[in-house]
Amino acid sequence: MVRYQLIQGEYVVEDAVQVKYISYGIAAYEGETERARIEDVSLEKKEVEELVKICNDEELDLVHLRAVVEDFLATRKCSA
Repeated sequence: MVRYQLIQGEYVVEDAVQVKYISYGIAAYEGETERARIEDVSLEKKEVEELVKICNDEELDLVHLRAVVEDFLATRKCSA
């Protein structure tokens, strides 16, 4: 069974100046083995926590992870 987990990363945007930011993503595990990772999904931790919960609650098959993340990004509310 696949288990999904929130991941956090620090990233750097290099433009005229370097800007560091923290972003959240999702990793998939079978036992202790990481099978997939999608980084830098959102700056909003709570959003990605909700996505991880849905993936675990629905026992999402790993082959659908990328499509689910793409749908999540396409349908989430823009905070701008």
